[in-house]
Amino acid sequence: MPNHILFISSWYPTPEKKSQGIFFKRHAEAAALLNQISAIHICSGAINEINIQHDHEVFTIIGTYKKVRHQIPILAPIQKLWRSLNCFIECFHVLLKNKSVPHLVLLNVIFPAGIFVLWVHYFKKIPFIIQEQWSGYYPEDGNYKGFFTKKITQLCVKYAKAILVVSNKLQQSMMAHGLHNNYLRIGNVVDTDLFIPAENQTEEAFNFIHVSTVNDKEKNITGMIEAANKLNNKNISFRLNIVGDGPERAQFEALALKYNLLNKVIFFHGFQLPHSVAKLMGQSHCFLLNSNYEGLPCVLLEAMACGIPVITTNVGAVPEIIDQKQGVIIQPNSVNELTKAMEEMIASYANYNAKQIRTEIIDKYSYPAIAKDFDAIFKTILK
Repeated sequence: MPNHILFISSWYPTPEKKSQGIFFKRHAEAAALLNQISAIHICSGAINEINIQHDHEVFTIIGTYKKVRHQIPILAPIQKLWRSLNCFIECFHVLLKNKSVPHLVLLNVIFPAGIFVLWVHYFKKIPFIIQEQWSGYYPEDGNYKGFFTKKITQLCVKYAKAILVVSNKLQQSMMAHGLHNNYLRIGNVVDTDLFIPAENQTEEAFNFIHVSTVNDKEKNITGMIEAANKLNNKNISFRLNIVGDGPERAQFEALALKYNLLNKVIFFHGFQLPHSVAKLMGQSHCFLLNSNYEGLPCVLLEAMACGIPVITTNVGAVPEIIDQKQGVIIQPNSVNELTKAMEEMIASYANYNAKQIRTEIIDKYSYPAIAKDFDAIFKTILK
């Protein structure tokens, strides 16, 4: 009999937020290849409701509690906690009516779902492990703060059987906050059947592509536009496609317009569904990631699954997964380095081996590969 593992996630896709925590959904789907997987996610909404899905062999429960509309100090967070916890308990009872008691809980991102996991651990005596990907522990981000957040995090780390992280950098950052435990590695999942090289790659111009939530603090979109302007001033032919949406998108478009690049050299495509992203990546020559901080970026792995090299910054897990055969690593927040890397990529693109780049992703980050990694971890913990 396969082990029953319950994923309890702080971030998980919902009908309103389709891309939120999509990598945890993919992790659940990968783990379901070799184990029985269930998932619970709690969010706020207009009404109280429980939605049950059975998608890719994952029994998923999305619980929605009525959003607290006021902002009265102390009262508002207490009401939110009470409503969310009651919603979770209802969802957990629904799970037990449909499935067996889980052998193990996997907590995806400690806060706030760690509150529910501690309830399960205390009242149901079910062991748990943590899978953390939040960048708030990094000094560059600095969002690991607040008494309640820290207390829940410390309790979860204290009682967890292990902590799964995507990089040494994340482990070191968590340990710098006194969060000591048995740390293990797990990669992100790439759909290598969806993200594939294009059969007929466009030859009109050299195509760079960037995919993200389009914000400056983390992704440094301004730096990319500045670099594109410098490269364009050298009369080098290329295109930069920026895929994604966010509150700052209008200001980035205004900057591109200021340099007379908008819809001539730089093109904004807004939010795109995965199959559209895969198509755009497959038709591109190089992926750009100009981040100030990262964990293990799924988009970087997806681009390489399409067989294209990358230009990325020396942040998070990036130096642990990228070498000279796959692309170029530059220092963050350096327009000059990025401009030079883009120019050199156009000149040396033919030297990259698309098949080799893709094969390494399949071997390490495909659904079957991650399924085996999860299975080994589950068996070790439960033994």
